[in-house]
Amino acid sequence: MSVHCGVAGRCGGCPWIGRPYDEQLEAKRAHLRGLWRDAGLPADVVADPPIASAGEAGLRDRMDVAWRRVDGLPVLGMWDVENATLVDVGPCPAASAPLRAFLQWLRADTPPIDRASLRLRVDPDGVRGLWIDAANVDVKALMDEGDWLRRLLAAGVVVEIGQRRKPLYADAEDGRLRLSKDVALRPWFRTWIGDRAVPLYGPVGGFSQPSLAANRLLVERVVALCVATGARRYLELGAGNGNLTLPLAGAGTEVTALELDGTARAGLERSAAEAGVSVAVVAADVHRAAGLGPLIDAADAVLADPPRSGLRGFVDALAAREVLPPHLVYVACHADSLVADAARLAALGYAPVVVEGVDQFPQSPHIEWLVRFDRTTPAVAD
Repeated sequence: MSVHCGVAGRCGGCPWIGRPYDEQLEAKRAHLRGLWRDAGLPADVVADPPIASAGEAGLRDRMDVAWRRVDGLPVLGMWDVENATLVDVGPCPAASAPLRAFLQWLRADTPPIDRASLRLRVDPDGVRGLWIDAANVDVKALMDEGDWLRRLLAAGVVVEIGQRRKPLYADAEDGRLRLSKDVALRPWFRTWIGDRAVPLYGPVGGFSQPSLAANRLLVERVVALCVATGARRYLELGAGNGNLTLPLAGAGTEVTALELDGTARAGLERSAAEAGVSVAVVAADVHRAAGLGPLIDAADAVLADPPRSGLRGFVDALAAREVLPPHLVYVACHADSLVADAARLAALGYAPVVVEGVDQFPQSPHIEWLVRFDRTTPAVAD
């Protein structure tokens, strides 16, 4: 579990904290322009990309932190970019008020072990969730000690433990702490079909966007870019539990959603059924070319929201087809991977025609970039 703030130095000395917000946004544009220029991509499309924002701070409703006892002192924080120093998050300005309160509450009653990775989240109704990822010996120590975990449950915190995200509960018959064998799907997050809020189901330790408020902006802008292509049949890569799938399908588009993780697929299917939205959900590894060909052939457009590593093998799958979808909408959380993929897509005839941002991470160098590619020229021959 990644627990990097992405910024070197402590929050109090971070060069982004307290920096005028318009300067932060321009710095993010300048970073993209530099990468774009170095890759030899057309500069006009990134000259002054618009950036949508839900606010200057206090947006995160989910956060990953590391717990350590360093020289006997408790530290609840994130590693700096050099992986050298664990930076105490303190009253983190990136966190929403409910998440900040949860952080401070946990700081006052820390785990009785020396190290763990923690995911904290607060759902739209204010319910708190905690995923504890620790070594087996430390999990055993937590279960044997018991009191700290019981205090969490008594306070209404939903707790999951280990890589398999097993829910913690106290047995109704003997009161003993136990871990469920089955992952629990709960509406920890939500997406939007127009003005209608739709719950998204998953475990505490499952992936979601970091901010409820910023996610609504993200969904609105992604759907607008997709609808503007005029495409009727979208192939979505890495759909997760449906954050972009359901709004796009709700806008009248046929969506085939590819997702490898079974828990995420189950959450997507549950949300789709409750929302009355029809989606074709397919178990597939989008980074492997094998088996993707017919799905690509049937699509008018692609919606891609890849991890930080980018599209990887999916570009190879595209390159193997004789006829390619004329449009591709790319949602990028990592500008370097976006630019590397844009250069590879250019060799297949895809040109970037719209670039815009959604600032989910104020007070940090991170941003979500959205790019619409249209295939207007033939692919470059090998």
